[in-house]
Amino acid sequence: MPSQSTDSSGHERVVQTPNGDSRVDEPSRLNRYQRTLVMGAGVAVSVVLVLLTGVVLKSAVTDYIEDRYTDFALRQTRLQLEFLERERTLRAAILHEETAWGTRTPPPATLIDDFAAQHGRVVLQRHRNFDPVLMLGDVGPSQHAADFAPYLALGVDFDYRLGPWAKVQTSAVSGFFYSPDRRFIGIVPAPASGDLLKQSGAKDVHALLDRIAPDIGDLADPTVVERLREDRSATWFPPATDPFSEQPAIRLVMTAFSEGKIFLVAVRKIYVAP
Repeated sequence: MPSQSTDSSGHERVVQTPNGDSRVDEPSRLNRYQRTLVMGAGVAVSVVLVLLTGVVLKSAVTDYIEDRYTDFALRQTRLQLEFLERERTLRAAILHEETAWGTRTPPPATLIDDFAAQHGRVVLQRHRNFDPVLMLGDVGPSQHAADFAPYLALGVDFDYRLGPWAKVQTSAVSGFFYSPDRRFIGIVPAPASGDLLKQSGAKDVHALLDRIAPDIGDLADPTVVERLREDRSATWFPPATDPFSEQPAIRLVMTAFSEGKIFLVAVRKIYVAP
């Protein structure tokens, strides 16, 4: 666009201004630069926030996994210690029975009479605050009540020792013990049902144990007996429904020996949450 100017002599002259003067575009260019800068800064801030959020989330997830693993490790350790304590307790009971077997005072004659009068059934409860012990035996013409005297004496001793000890335990003490010929069984605590054989549908103690006894092998087989004698460790069985309480329970089994022969099989039950 032309413009006029006056020189030193006073004459006017025309000065041609080039089209597209840069000074005219400077404000719009500045606005574009500002917008670009603001948008770039916004993108950068957004990226930084996303990265920070990712770092925070990763840290939170890592902390959560570590906390869960620590909790799992603590629970696992506690469970292992509880299982070890159960096994050590049963092992101590087995050692006691192996020491006392054959030297224990015979049971009272009245107890044998009661056992015979009730056709091989008697409940022991020396104190009302302690759990009763139920003892069953296949009494018949070929096996009299007096033949079970060693096991009845064991039950009497067991009742005295178990009652106070079970009372101070943090979890229920439950289990049973039986003779290797499966003609006698002692159950603690005594099931609430009056007639256990009738409830289970078993005709006798042998049939009952055929259903509920853990499979540790044929105790009439010398090879099995020798294996159990050499390996005195406890046998653990996975959770199964307890026939007496109808609750899932882990079973811990050990055998007791006298003069190289099995005279008792002890089963301790550890109830687990369904």
